[in-house]
Amino acid sequence: MKQRFITAIFTLLIVGCTTTLEPQVVSHWNKAKTGLGMLGTWKGVAPNGDQVTYVFNQDLTCSWEVASRKIPCEFKAGRYKDGIRLLIYKMEGEQFEDVEFLAWMKVQNNKMMVYGYPTKYQRLQSGAKAEWPKEFTGMAILLTYQ
Repeated sequence: MKQRFITAIFTLLIVGCTTTLEPQVVSHWNKAKTGLGMLGTWKGVAPNGDQVTYVFNQDLTCSWEVASRKIPCEFKAGRYKDGIRLLIYKMEGEQFEDVEFLAWMKVQNNKMMVYGYPTKYQRLQSGAKAEWPKEFTGMAILLTYQ
């Protein structure tokens, strides 16, 4: 049951929010220069109308909310190649025990592109070793600074 819940939440965040991205948008973000100004509140809207919100605080705590469900967490971020490497961990809730979210992001003005996936013990649900994404795909999430 726990694994299904985790899958449902992350599927909504990763796939559900991203089905409308055009290939030219993805291409732009793969080539875009990035900034490190990720602190603050970032929002996007899933195709089903659900609001998705990430809040990154200076003390390295964060929260993310989807469909009015707020999940407190912690994060680490740093420059990685031409983007930012993001690790979200210590997500509150028994269903997230030992689960981390690995992502690659870019920030440009008041927009942020994020692509990542959930892992457990640094492994994907398939059992394969989790690797940092090399580029954005159509499954990335586009957020706006609020």
